[in-house]
Amino acid sequence: MFATIVLLTLGLTIFLAYRERIKYPHLSQQEILNTLRSIARRVALEKWEEAEKELAPLLDRGLGEKEALLLHSQILRGTKKLEQALFLVMDASRLYPEELLFRQEEGIILLEMGHPNDALSAFKVCAPILRSESDLLFVAQAYFQGGYYEHCLKILYPLIPHTRNGKVFTLAGELFFEQKNYPEAIRFYQRSLEFADNLSWVLNRLGHAYLRSKQLERAEKIFRMILEKDSSDVSATLGLGACMQKQGHYQKALHIYQSGKAWEKNHPQILQQTGFCALLSKKYSFASRYFAQAIEIQRPSPQLLAWYGYSLECEKKWSDAEQNYFQFIELFPQEPNGYRSLAWLYGVGLSTSLSLEQAFDYAQVSLKLVPDPVSWEIMGACEARKGNYVRAHQILEFLLLSDSNRKSRARRQRAMRTLRKNRPLGDPLVLRNLAA
Repeated sequence: MFATIVLLTLGLTIFLAYRERIKYPHLSQQEILNTLRSIARRVALEKWEEAEKELAPLLDRGLGEKEALLLHSQILRGTKKLEQALFLVMDASRLYPEELLFRQEEGIILLEMGHPNDALSAFKVCAPILRSESDLLFVAQAYFQGGYYEHCLKILYPLIPHTRNGKVFTLAGELFFEQKNYPEAIRFYQRSLEFADNLSWVLNRLGHAYLRSKQLERAEKIFRMILEKDSSDVSATLGLGACMQKQGHYQKALHIYQSGKAWEKNHPQILQQTGFCALLSKKYSFASRYFAQAIEIQRPSPQLLAWYGYSLECEKKWSDAEQNYFQFIELFPQEPNGYRSLAWLYGVGLSTSLSLEQAFDYAQVSLKLVPDPVSWEIMGACEARKGNYVRAHQILEFLLLSDSNRKSRARRQRAMRTLRKNRPLGDPLVLRNLAA
């Protein structure tokens, strides 16, 4: 019985060894090197699946050593498995501390993960091996993402005269765009178009540079060219809509935002701009609907909450507007517009829930944050609601001294006549701004 068990065990061992040999035949050192070179070529061509499949047998058998580990980390990075890639490359760095290529790969991964300062730390360790244009470009990108524009430019300038790499010109364009040097940004985006792989993206950036520099015809031409090929492009849709808005063509902008496939994406920026155009076109119910949808999708900005509240006011939904402003001051306690919108509602007699004490508190916070004529005028309206007509009159009288605008002077004079009759002020008599 014992002999039978031994024979069965021996047979199974031989079978498994034979199967393993068939699956992974013996590879010579030269064959391993050839395989690694083949994988490296696939990685360079970004053929990630093919590279991963060819690398798997080497990893299973522990062959290829540090070269295989480096290629594995690059494949993981290429397939966006960034955390796995980072863990692998950090382990490899501990295993092979003398191999600076792992620190370089660590820097590239950290850069893709959005950690430019950590990436720069890794690049500094492996600085002695960073010589090629592609190596230096990664370092320049890290400086750019970290906001170190002068360091970024210092790396790029020696590359620019000789490069045929569109990414170098694109990064230079991005750098000047961020610095609001739009003529230089335009120049480099145009150079990038000669070599760029991602033509649509660079065209978008060029269009937005034209838009920012108020060259609206050129911007419009580029955005329309992009949208003719792909009407779902969000950036081009926003750019073309902005061209219309800057010319005061809000109805045209509305049509642009809603007519292309980009509208189907329910993108918060498109919803926000559509709401703004609807608001200025006096389509208040549409405006509040689009603002509400944008708020549901993303964390609202102070500007978005101000616009949403104003659109609700235009619909005379005072309670809803008030609730929106409560959310405003909760999310953004250092922004004045939430406080003064609440105080304005009380001051003109449209508040549905505020007490006199709350309204005065909000008016005082608004004055503390921004002591401008708007805040003072709203404080005057609150004083009138309190019955302090003389104090309210004094505030408006003081504001009138420095008011050179005919319309606002006439409005304040009407308000002062109302106060002299010991009557509180209504909506038309108290300044109310749309903007956040």
